[in-house]
Amino acid sequence: MTSIVKPKARQHLALLRGPILSLASQGTGVVQLALLIWQNGANTSTDAYFYLWNLGLLPTSTLLVGVLYPMLLSERRISRGGVNILRWSTPVLGLAFVGVGAIWLEWNGKLGSALLPIVVCSAANAFVQALVWSRAVLSEAEGDPRWMSGIALPANILAVATLIAPWSDPVHAVTAMLCALIVGNVGLLMVMRMMGVGQHILDTVPNQTSGSKSGAGWFFARSSVGQVALVLIQSTAVLLPASSLTILSVATKIVGAASATLVNAVVPTLVHQSTDSPKAGHKFLTVLWIGLAPIGIVGGVIAAVWFREFLIPVVIVGVWLVSATTAAVAQRMTFRFLPPSASRLTMVSVSAVALAVIASSRMTTFDLNVLLAAYAAVDAAGAVLLLLALKNNWIGLWTLLCTAFLAGTWIGSLTS
Repeated sequence: MTSIVKPKARQHLALLRGPILSLASQGTGVVQLALLIWQNGANTSTDAYFYLWNLGLLPTSTLLVGVLYPMLLSERRISRGGVNILRWSTPVLGLAFVGVGAIWLEWNGKLGSALLPIVVCSAANAFVQALVWSRAVLSEAEGDPRWMSGIALPANILAVATLIAPWSDPVHAVTAMLCALIVGNVGLLMVMRMMGVGQHILDTVPNQTSGSKSGAGWFFARSSVGQVALVLIQSTAVLLPASSLTILSVATKIVGAASATLVNAVVPTLVHQSTDSPKAGHKFLTVLWIGLAPIGIVGGVIAAVWFREFLIPVVIVGVWLVSATTAAVAQRMTFRFLPPSASRLTMVSVSAVALAVIASSRMTTFDLNVLLAAYAAVDAAGAVLLLLALKNNWIGLWTLLCTAFLAGTWIGSLTS
């Protein structure tokens, strides 16, 4: 009996490692943001940090998460040469994107010479972060989510330790925090290299794969269109009053943290290279809705009773949380069980939302609630199309209702 129980206990513990690491990583990230804003509030320094950090992560999200990861899951496997091109071009593009973002901020009068240290440190962090992510993505495609789950933990811990000290100058606080992130990412990269993280899957990648280019093209188009659309949506926040980028980024962090903890740490164990049925993914979606929908409802009730002025943003974020987690699961299932051409579904939805945001930004009533609804609509609309393609009509219908609610809130904010 003992010989049977112990292996099962070890197996259950192994399954929990991913969520525990993800929860710790995302939790320290939230503490980091809280300390950063508590030090000096939302200001031009935090706006620059959030904007440049997101831009620095854009090539990683586009090429590593959006192309490399699905090509490792898809039956049309990427070649070894393709893997190397994506792994080494991504850090360089991270540097370039931070530079372009700095030019955009300067063009809109939101940078200035005092913030140049933030630009330099953001670029360096983007470069190192991309190298770390490349190894974590390889490990995740194998079905091991631990490295991706805890990918930000060392950097976030050092950042929190740095922000505990009092900083009178917000530029110095943000710069010191970025330096801590760089040190944490460099340390993690060294550990990953010593432990050979991702090396096994690299050894199994074929030197040449027929037909892989067509699949990579679809994945690249889907990812690049999606990321460019999100950048366009985020860039409209520059048109709003100061600190709007910070508020939007905090909401994004909250939703991303919850989604990463609930999805990224679990789904790779259910959907990976060897998975031959989508049943486990569909069951996990049902569990997510049963668990998250009541949380969103309770949050809305609390806001309606005690924080009525924040009711609309709280409800939007609640719907966004459900939509984001649903979209994340549906996307991973699509990579594995649908052809690469299914990527056109999310390309259409995200492009439509981005165009609607650009049109809305020209109106005098354009505000932060519209941007929050837009971000949530990107996930909700994409999830609807993917779920219908995966023949999960029931959850697809509920997600469609979320999309309709977000559209109504969006229009209501513009016409009020």
